[in-house]
Amino acid sequence: MEGGRARRPHRRLHGWQELFNQVRAEMDKGTDPAAPHVQQLARQWMGLVREKSGGDPALERGMKTMIEQESTVLGKDTGPMREMMNYITRALMASRSP
Repeated sequence: MEGGRARRPHRRLHGWQELFNQVRAEMDKGTDPAAPHVQQLARQWMGLVREKSGGDPALERGMKTMIEQESTVLGKDTGPMREMMNYITRALMASRSP
């Protein structure tokens, strides 16, 4: 059981990195956030956010605020993350449009 737990963080990080790469590729191609495959990426993004936050909406808002307001977090530039978050937000908004 202990070995199973040791692998989980790596899988989660790999999942995030793979998703970041996919979102960045769509952004670089200029893909409309309303495109069905971008909508799916947005749903995956939100699933990982909920997993990371334990489903706590206040924690999710806090993480979002931190990325929006801080230029660096733990020594990492948050600019690219803000760009991706904006793209994901547009995708989520498009999915709610009639």
